[in-house]
Amino acid sequence: MKLFHTPQSEEKTREYIRALEHLIIKHSHQETRSCLNCEVECECGSRNCTCKCSPDCEMVPEKMSSDRNFPIEQGIIPLVYSFNRLRVIQPYWSCAGHVRNGELLRVPQIWFYSDSLIHVKMLYDYLSRLKARRTIIHHWNICITHTDKLWDSGFCIKPDIEHIKQPKLEWLQKDVCIIADHLVDNIKKMAEEYIGRLKQGLKDSAMPTKGLEGKGMAENRQQQDG
Repeated sequence: MKLFHTPQSEEKTREYIRALEHLIIKHSHQETRSCLNCEVECECGSRNCTCKCSPDCEMVPEKMSSDRNFPIEQGIIPLVYSFNRLRVIQPYWSCAGHVRNGELLRVPQIWFYSDSLIHVKMLYDYLSRLKARRTIIHHWNICITHTDKLWDSGFCIKPDIEHIKQPKLEWLQKDVCIIADHLVDNIKKMAEEYIGRLKQGLKDSAMPTKGLEGKGMAENRQQQDG
């Protein structure tokens, strides 16, 4: 079976370019705290500085959670923190994974919203590159998941352990740390790369159109001369 590829409209291409540019210019973690509801006074006297901001901050589990009774679990903190730094991917549920009697009951995962589908694609490509380079141990997938919002789609990032006989939670959480480690810098570099490719696509798609217009004008002139 041969798949038919529908050409992407110029409007959709420009929409993706704007979304990627928005990601690049968003405030970095040096400008705005990653824990968006954090107003803890720093040693410098400020309540909005980023002097001590890091995923290792003891306040992170509580401040990154929307419910103080359910702080972010330690094993997934690095990735939740990195998602918050991106500003265009909003986590709304997370789990560090759980083991009972030596058996893995739940894998580490994050449910999130995204400002644009192009951000989700770019995140998936980032995960694929890490696996291709053997930087991470497992394949990580992104899928649609549950959300109470009727007007928005929820996504889930989690490891694929279907063909692994005895998955180890510590290995999965090691992947979490590696994915989070350079996520923001790599995603922003990829955004610049994507913008270049999308803009080139716009130029390439415009070239045949201009050629046809020129041919049509030449034919009209020949008809008028005749």
